[in-house]
Amino acid sequence: MNEKLVKIVFQDETAKDKQLNIIVEATRDEKGKITSLEVIMAPTDVDAFTYNPFVIRMYYDVLNTIVKAKMEYDNNGKYPDLHILTTAEYKEYVTKVLGIKIPEDDNSKN
Repeated sequence: MNEKLVKIVFQDETAKDKQLNIIVEATRDEKGKITSLEVIMAPTDVDAFTYNPFVIRMYYDVLNTIVKAKMEYDNNGKYPDLHILTTAEYKEYVTKVLGIKIPEDDNSKN
């Protein structure tokens, strides 16, 4: 039986049934230990050209990170090489790499 661990929904102007989301499900053994992770993309027929360019880039960045974590977990039962970006690091990435300026009053100063 699969258990939903994480569901990330990218909400924008897209209709609810077409909103991008990523679901991570776990399969557990009799003792409750996670034996495998599954990453599910929805909708399955994603056409990047129909979404806001910023949202689709963010979607694929998040998906890439989750898939890397899944691969590490599948290989080692853990993911020691995964670095989770802080808000400041992600803001720096968005500004320097993607060229998008995030306003200082965006309420993400945590």
